[in-house]
Amino acid sequence: MAERHTGTAVGEDQVAPPRRAWHAVWRYGWAAPASVLGLMFVVPALLFGARAKHVAGTLEVSGGGLCHVIARQAGFDAITLGHVILGRHHRDLARLRCHEQVHVRQYERFGVLMLLLYPLAGVWALLRGRRAYWDNPFERQARYGEALARRSERNTI
Repeated sequence: MAERHTGTAVGEDQVAPPRRAWHAVWRYGWAAPASVLGLMFVVPALLFGARAKHVAGTLEVSGGGLCHVIARQAGFDAITLGHVILGRHHRDLARLRCHEQVHVRQYERFGVLMLLLYPLAGVWALLRGRRAYWDNPFERQARYGEALARRSERNTI
């Protein structure tokens, strides 16, 4: 009978923690400061009639008076802050889900730096005579990811 390994080294009968689990912890942890910022809007939004649901590793919050007013005043239909996606209406989130998921991946890659990098990329575009939103590389990547997802959906139907 084989002797069971009890030390810290991984033996044949011990299972090392899955690499994916550590990767997920890293992705969520690295994006956590931005997610906390997004979470600061969740409770007030819910108090004003918004609805929240868990979708693909994110918390999507939409509807209600507060989400609608913030989105209208800021000029967006949805915004991503880490793993929190705030939308004007649930229809907007459904329509923009692929786009916003690309932004989630960007937060997982750049973490809290994304809060600085995104606006700097818009300023850089303006300084080069381009449009701050449409020519922002983060937005271009999100539109490209959205287009790929839509093309993939059409090919599977």
